[in-house]
Amino acid sequence: MISAIIIVSAARADSMAADRGTIAGFQTAIYQADHSGDFAAAVHTAQECIAISKGTDPVDEQAGNPFCVHYLSDALRDGRGIPRDEARAFALAKYLAASDADGDAALDLAQGYLDGKATPRDPVEAAVILWRVEHGLWSFYSRFWGLCDDCTALWAHMKALDARIAREMSPEQRHKAISIALNRFPAIAARVKQRDGQVTALLGLGLLVAASLAGGLIRWWMRSRSSVHLPT
Repeated sequence: MISAIIIVSAARADSMAADRGTIAGFQTAIYQADHSGDFAAAVHTAQECIAISKGTDPVDEQAGNPFCVHYLSDALRDGRGIPRDEARAFALAKYLAASDADGDAALDLAQGYLDGKATPRDPVEAAVILWRVEHGLWSFYSRFWGLCDDCTALWAHMKALDARIAREMSPEQRHKAISIALNRFPAIAARVKQRDGQVTALLGLGLLVAASLAGGLIRWWMRSRSSVHLPT
């Protein structure tokens, strides 16, 4: 079945048309194989998915469907269902993060810089990338105010990486990383500043409302007490 699909998708235009009907099926097959523990089958399906989704473009596997490329990258990094190849995994994560700086691939890239296995260790760069994700599309600082239906795994990944960076970096390194992030991502930095101002204003308004309500309740209680006449 897969080989027949690949033949049909020999031309780029055909592959793009086929993507809409077949990539979801590949993703489901990868998920099912992975959760059943058949990692070799999951990796093989990811490779088939990449082959069909990149069509006949004269580029390497990086041009494939992002979900499938990300699965292959994780498998290569962990040696799950395929021989470990951290350099290839890092290259794939770097490619994916360049087009999606808000997802798991970016966190994988940060982890790669923190591990320093496929590239020179650079915890400051890891922290810069993490800052970008923590203040990006699926964060409290986005236009969605952190609302996301399917971000539990992403946020758990982010939290774990943040805890590791906190353990392994000095305060000076973290300060340097934040300074670099603010200069590298000025639009996000401006949005963070604006959102912090909005939150401060909302908190101030909330305190005023609470104080007003509390004052009203106190005055009502005092009036009610003064209107009570004890029998003589």
